[in-house]
Amino acid sequence: MNSVPPRAVLVVDRNPRNLALLLQCLSGNGFETLCAADLAQFDAVLAQSGAIALALVDVDGFDIAVWDRCRRLRERQVEVLVLVGRRAKPFMQLHGARCGARAVLPKPLSPKLLAQMVRGLLEEPA
Repeated sequence: MNSVPPRAVLVVDRNPRNLALLLQCLSGNGFETLCAADLAQFDAVLAQSGAIALALVDVDGFDIAVWDRCRRLRERQVEVLVLVGRRAKPFMQLHGARCGARAVLPKPLSPKLLAQMVRGLLEEPA
């Protein structure tokens, strides 16, 4: 199993197109990335040794178990940004807050804004 790159950004998304777009945006801005397209892959990444600095988790399409993974990340001092559909129900905001997410962001996102947010959370110079 490959080790996690230092200060990696974990991208979790069930939609292959959205996953590819997020990875392209982040890697194009110089971030080391990992990805997970389902809960099994999410668990595998969580089991790896190494430093995941931030997780970008699109919760659309996942069952409630995704929130437990987000909580586990926060317990490890990993920053979590949760992505939701623009018509997300208010309970998504509540679940995000309960799992310790730094922010719950509606889609679609501006790639430039996303890169700036990630950079800011990782405390990298702009």
